[in-house]
Amino acid sequence: MLVALGDQQGRLLWLEGPSRQRTRAEDVGFTVGADWSEDAIGTNAPALALASGSAIQVAGAEHYVEAIQGWSCSAVPLLDPATGEVLGVIDVTGDDCAVGPLVLPLLRAAARAVQAELPQREDDGADTAPVPRFQRADADPRTGDLELLITGRRTALIRRGRVTACLSGRHAELLTLLHLHSDGMGAGELAESLYGSLDAVGTVRAEVLRLRRVLEGFTGDALTLGSRPYRLQGELGSDLLRTRAEALKAEGQEERTGADVR
Repeated sequence: MLVALGDQQGRLLWLEGPSRQRTRAEDVGFTVGADWSEDAIGTNAPALALASGSAIQVAGAEHYVEAIQGWSCSAVPLLDPATGEVLGVIDVTGDDCAVGPLVLPLLRAAARAVQAELPQREDDGADTAPVPRFQRADADPRTGDLELLITGRRTALIRRGRVTACLSGRHAELLTLLHLHSDGMGAGELAESLYGSLDAVGTVRAEVLRLRRVLEGFTGDALTLGSRPYRLQGELGSDLLRTRAEALKAEGQEERTGADVR
């Protein structure tokens, strides 16, 4: 099964689960950055949990969109412990097991654990990565420098200030390639790099479109994805470039030390 976090508008912020299931889910648009509100997708558990403020299960054919009727899902809202306001949603999606009798109690327990930590984390300023911090509708989290975090972690993150969002594996690969090629890359170059074949150009274009939506949702106009060739427009730092710079600096120091010895 897959576990997902969504914001109060129904946009998916984080997704985790077996790679095979994630690939299947991407085929129906269940991926980080996608809008799974009721207006966008129709009946589904995350959307109904947000709308109702209560735990919901939706099995198979109960989904409105035919393409997702092979899936089942359970979801519970995340509530502000002080006001009761709906801040986001936790969802489990998969086969019939996703609507089993133990799933909702498990999700309710997870939601209570998250809600119990929210006041403490706001007070002590603790970093919430890799779980995205949920923002109120009137708050603007998009301040500070943008940074891509990809080294030494299972799930890549994009961070601005103290706010983070998780990236799917394919989006992390795309963003890393474009980050390292400031002059941009064509669809064919990306297809060769990601899939080893020019036959994947159509797939690359679709993934770039999805990544563009993710960036727009998280960064606004601070980091955009241009075309012809595909290229990043805006400032983006990364732990990868910092690591490279540190390695080059260390290498230079070793060379100078060796020359002094000689």
